[in-house]
Amino acid sequence: MAIETWPTNLQQLINEEGFQIEFGETLIRSDNDIGPKKVRRRFTTPVDQYSTVINIFQDDAAFFRNFFNTTLNGGATPFYFTDPFTGDEEVFRFSKPPTISPIGSAGYYRVTMNWEKIQ
Repeated sequence: MAIETWPTNLQQLINEEGFQIEFGETLIRSDNDIGPKKVRRRFTTPVDQYSTVINIFQDDAAFFRNFFNTTLNGGATPFYFTDPFTGDEEVFRFSKPPTISPIGSAGYYRVTMNWEKIQ
């Protein structure tokens, strides 16, 4: 599987506002006849979920859309990005399509994205 590179003309750091990590679940819980649930590890490597936001200019909106739809095959192809939590270059993939919303009226937009970190 080919891994794409995040374009240099798009924002290289995630906005602090809107950034969130949800650690991936690695456990499975089973009911017992009596007593508390039995818990065991199902996976050794979790898939962490990242909520991310970047800002782009209106001129970059078409480029971003093309990058998502064509280069990343609608989000199916993974890409390299610097992990905002660790600072290391990691591999991510979109977990759902991004949303773009205007910021004021000056042709500035907020791109809200949900990624999963591929271990």
